[in-house]
Amino acid sequence: LIPESESIIEQINQLIEKTIEAKKHNSSYEIGDHVIAQFTQDDTYYRARIESYSSETNSYTVYFLDYGNLDENVQLNHLYSYSEELKNIEPQALGYLLNNVNLELWTNTLHSLMENKLNDTIEFSIINKDNFVIHIKLDDDNNNNNNNKEQNKLLSANISAIDENFFYIHILPDDNLNVCEIEEYLLAYYK
Repeated sequence: LIPESESIIEQINQLIEKTIEAKKHNSSYEIGDHVIAQFTQDDTYYRARIESYSSETNSYTVYFLDYGNLDENVQLNHLYSYSEELKNIEPQALGYLLNNVNLELWTNTLHSLMENKLNDTIEFSIINKDNFVIHIKLDDDNNNNNNNKEQNKLLSANISAIDENFFYIHILPDDNLNVCEIEEYLLAYYK
């Protein structure tokens, strides 16, 4: 999530309010459906995607498209239909992969490390713009990949969520980088 997302999030929130006021519910939802879901920690509604359904608890797990976090306990009555207008707005959270990390290393070692760093501030640089691959500077990082890090600007972010294959970050502005520069830098890597 980049700082420029604030005005887009405001627009999204207005569209969400309209949908909730109109009480547009479906009788059920499928995995992969886009919905408006209430986040159980703050009772606020956000754009989300259905990730799974538990028949034991009659609840859905949803991934919040604009913030990158998950909620594993959303009841059907806290889900609303998704409008066409909302579909036209790109998600504000982006998924990233770690540089030089295969599935086995991610599953056996790094997934739990990233879970322990949720909401911590990290430094990272974008290594591969096409596949959303980044290098994270960890506390015990030993200057490996020094060439790549020197060529790419270090940015700061909070890790907001992880799932089976990705982790999600909120990019933090710094005193040396203007908001418009962050957007230009990321757009150069996004497309």
